[in-house]
Parts: sequence; structure tokens; C-alpha cells
Amino acid sequence: MKKKIIIYSVVLFAFLILIVCFLQNLDCKEESISFKKKKKPTKTLRKTTLKAEKKEQLFKNKKVLFPSNIIIAGKPYGIFFENTQLSREIKKIIIEDLNLNMAHLRSFSFLYIGKEKIGNIPINYVMGKIKPKRYYPKQLKCFGGAVKDGENYTIIVPIKIINAYKKAIKLKKTNQDAFEKVNEFCFLLNSPAMIDEQIKDIKKTRSLFFSSPFKKDQDFVNNLLKIKKIKIRKPSLLDFKIVEIKNRRYLSFCTLQHYLRDNGTTSESVKGALLYIYEKGSWKIYNPFWR
Repeated sequence: MKKKIIIYSVVLFAFLILIVCFLQNLDCKEESISFKKKKKPTKTLRKTTLKAEKKEQLFKNKKVLFPSNIIIAGKPYGIFFENTQLSREIKKIIIEDLNLNMAHLRSFSFLYIGKEKIGNIPINYVMGKIKPKRYYPKQLKCFGGAVKDGENYTIIVPIKIINAYKKAIKLKKTNQDAFEKVNEFCFLLNSPAMIDEQIKDIKKTRSLFFSSPFKKDQDFVNNLLKIKKIKIRKPSLLDFKIVEIKNRRYLSFCTLQHYLRDNGTTSESVKGALLYIYEKGSWKIYNPFWR
């Protein structure tokens, strides 16, 4: 009887040991699983997360600037568009055209004006002491407001100017043929050699003028020769407009020009008096005072 009790006790003790080992093994597995869940993120994952967080914060603060600058008097300045939802394509078009309009400026200063606003954007500086005289399309009269951060200035492009450019872009899209011929026309007028070649053919010479009062061939020739002393700038998108002449509507542009003096020097850029009209598939010279 005693032997049976001893045997049963040994078996029971062994069984209990097996149960304890099983439970300990199960706990170890759970700890291993738990440890895997708490694994630290990789460097790549941390960098990606930080970039995403920074980008999100920038959008929240509405401080996303288009990664490009405007060049004025040889120096680059940051640009901030009041409408932050503009496409990259439209921003690029606006910046390129603003650079064209600012190209004649040699110097200027930012003048402190206190707390003001352009559109809904607070500003505290404006462009001033501009040399030579400021010749912009009228749509850019409100251009030049800026904010200062440390030693850096950021120039604001307000909604009013953005809308003017949207309208100009739409005009270009509906007059593709005319816009494609602008550069060729400007090149002709800026090339004395090409003008000399043009006047050899009186029909071609006459075809360059729109609604002129001239009657004699020599009058056309003489007026075209005067153009040799004028250099016109490539027109801004904002220089184009629809004009009405004798109850008909035409696409036109008027742009900056400077004069070649007899001593070989050039005058300062000035707003041109001549208007250029697109008629019957070609650009033509028109003087509003001919009416």
C-alpha cells in the first residue's frame, strides 16, 4: 500500500512539473511576440515620417512657397502667391512674365511702410526708389508689396494680379496663331538688316502697316526706316488686349521700347507709342494718331 502511494506521488509530482514548464514556455512566447510589436522603426521610416509631418505643418501654416525666385535688379527674391491653390504651370508662367516686366530695372529699395495689406496678406515693405522709371502693364500697379524675414524679402503676388494673368492666359489660348508669330515679328522690327531687305519689296513694306494714311510708296518706306532706330521689347502677357478700331475688334499689344541715338548709345526704356495689330494672319504696325 505504501509503495502505491509513493508511486502515485511521484507521477503526480512529475505531472505538475510538466504543467509548470509548459506555462513558462507559453509566457516566453508571449513576451517574444510582444517584443516584436514594440520594434523600433528604421531610419528610413523615421525620415519619411518626419518629412511628412513637416510638409503637413507647412500646409497648415500656409507658408508653402513656389520653389522659384523673381530677379529684380540682378538679385533674387522669394515669391508668395496669395492663391496657394495655383498649379505649378500657372505659377511658372507668372514668374517668367514678372521677370520680363522687371528686366529693365537697374536698382530699387524696399521701403518700410508699417502694417499694411495687399489683398488679405499683411505686408510691411514696398518697392521704392526705382530706377529707371517704373514701366509696367497697368495690371501690375499693385505689385511690389513684401514681407521681411530676417534679412530676406518675399514679394507678394495678390489675387488681383493672379486674376489678370489668368485672363491673359485665356486670351493667349484663344489666339494661339497670333501669339506664335509675335517673336518673329519683333525680330523683324529689331533687325536693321531685315528692314533693309523688306523695303526692297514695296508690297511687303505696305503689308507691315495697319490702316495707315500713307498714299505714296515712299511714305511707307520712310516710316519703316524710322523703325530701324527703335528696339522693342518682347511683349508681356499683360501687354496684349483687344482693341476696337473702326467698329472692328483686333488683338493688339503695346510694349516697352528704347531708341538708338546717332552716337550709337540707347535711350532709357519707355512705353512705346506704336500699337501692333494682328490682322489677316499677320502682325502690323499701327499709330493711334493716324486716325
